[in-house]
Amino acid sequence: LLERDDAAERATAFAADRLPPHMVPAVVVALDELPTGPSGKVDRAALRRLEPAAPPPGDTRPGTAAERLVAGIWAEVLGRDRLPVAANFFELGGHSLAAMQVMSRLRAATGLDLPVRLVFEAPTVAEFARRAGLDDAPASRRETELETVSRDGELPLSFGQERVWNLDRLQPGGTFFNCVIPLRLRGDLDEVALRRAFDALVERHEVLRTTYESRDGRAVPRIRDSARVPLTRTDLGALDRAAREDAVREAIADETSTPMTLHSLPMLRARLLALSAGEHVLIVTFHHVVMDDWTDAVLAAEFAELYRAFAEGVSHGLPEPAVQYADFASWQRRRLSGGALEEGVADWRRVLDGVAFDSDPPADRRPPDPPTYRARTVRARLAAGTSARLRGDWAGRGVTPFMALLAAYQILLSAESDSTDVCVESPMANRGHWQIERMVGYTVNPVLLRTDLSGDPHWSQVLDRVREVCLHAFARQDVPFASVAESLIGVRNLYRHPVAKFILLNGPTATPGLPGLSVEVIDSPISPQSKNRYVMNVAEREGEFETVLLYNTDQIDEEHARRALAAYTSILAEIAVTDPRVSDLVDRARDALAGRAAVTP
Repeated sequence: LLERDDAAERATAFAADRLPPHMVPAVVVALDELPTGPSGKVDRAALRRLEPAAPPPGDTRPGTAAERLVAGIWAEVLGRDRLPVAANFFELGGHSLAAMQVMSRLRAATGLDLPVRLVFEAPTVAEFARRAGLDDAPASRRETELETVSRDGELPLSFGQERVWNLDRLQPGGTFFNCVIPLRLRGDLDEVALRRAFDALVERHEVLRTTYESRDGRAVPRIRDSARVPLTRTDLGALDRAAREDAVREAIADETSTPMTLHSLPMLRARLLALSAGEHVLIVTFHHVVMDDWTDAVLAAEFAELYRAFAEGVSHGLPEPAVQYADFASWQRRRLSGGALEEGVADWRRVLDGVAFDSDPPADRRPPDPPTYRARTVRARLAAGTSARLRGDWAGRGVTPFMALLAAYQILLSAESDSTDVCVESPMANRGHWQIERMVGYTVNPVLLRTDLSGDPHWSQVLDRVREVCLHAFARQDVPFASVAESLIGVRNLYRHPVAKFILLNGPTATPGLPGLSVEVIDSPISPQSKNRYVMNVAEREGEFETVLLYNTDQIDEEHARRALAAYTSILAEIAVTDPRVSDLVDRARDALAGRAAVTP
């Protein structure tokens, strides 16, 4: 019981100290006594009718309980202190991934299983709260929490793990799934703390000490009780500067070309090169079965905290993981059981019916047999003014950068293939449940985004079409890619004719900040690998969009790739100032592809 004059503030503070932000009550009403019915029991219906006093006229603060809940969740996801009722989600920097995080937190707080589409159709706090029907939340509880499952007996693979396992069987002993992260560390490195931080990561996360055994042609995960991270140290201090850098490149190449297997540990290994007393290179290698970009960021943050704690001789401030990967895998299998998987696959089949997966654009050369999958990159950056105009235009239309940048990429591919039916693969984080946002493990699931560009629509109309394509994909991103591919043309055929790929890097950042050290990611001297003809990566750096086109050198020459990237930035430059038709953008792209246009993005 609290004194009436500060009861609401103290109750809210009490909850905030003990609950995740999205579960803190949006509003607290202080009462002299609880309402009761004739029997003396608490009258819960009367409690539900309670509402705080409305804000004075002209006040932009959230007034209803629903508005306060929505504003609180949006502020948490977007990193804001507080939001007015007129706040627009996209004008505040919201994007597709943030919209999915909002819906995850709403499910946890209310039980309502609302579609992510609602954020796009009602992008202000007031409108969203009105459309969501939050006052009726208890009646529609569908989302189930992840629960800890017994480790006795056989555990299931997640669908992502199963896909990696099957692909690994197609090319056993390869290095395609090596994820190599080379870092240059400058400053006073505590090597003991470094080793202890690596081992603590493996102790915290079961998936980093899980191997995969083959039983009757299928994989079964086996969690080891303990494991150590192999960390080899090489002293290069006696070499001159040039020889040391040569040794660094050789070490990165060696890590890239040394296979990691699924049936034995480690799933994580490290190599430390001591260049001098104040400079080291740390090369960390993961197997892809435990790693995706989101996990990379989670591990980087945890590693930094563990290193700091061990270096300073204090306890770390990390909470115990809410769930482990095995719990997620079991939950995922339960969710897609009882016909849910078949329903999802059938929906994707309807959307993708008629896609010509075996129809590739002309290549610069006949690919070798077997293919090498070698790839290279070309880069370009849009000017800050162009990037700002694009962001402003998209936010006003309720379109995310992912949707618009994808649309421009599909127009480029239309120009190359001379087709108005364009299908692009894109990986989805697939972390729509709030409990797995800080979980370590591979959750990414690719989706196929098919856009119809027929009828020579204006750019604004293309955006509307692509938005609908993406909203469908967001809603169905948990349907396993391998199941969809198998139902369409078979997994082997899809990987023989992979479609172009698009990636927007807008998740959490991954470079760890280690106390007393500057940390720099080293550009790998090793040629990357890609089965896709093109992989377009876009990231926002210091207010500018940076584009990186990864191209398969089995099929594409460097000059071709440079012209393709020039065509892409040409499209973006044009749509920043006008609303052209697709035919105009296709002509502009073909001029760039043919080398007939000089492009200044």
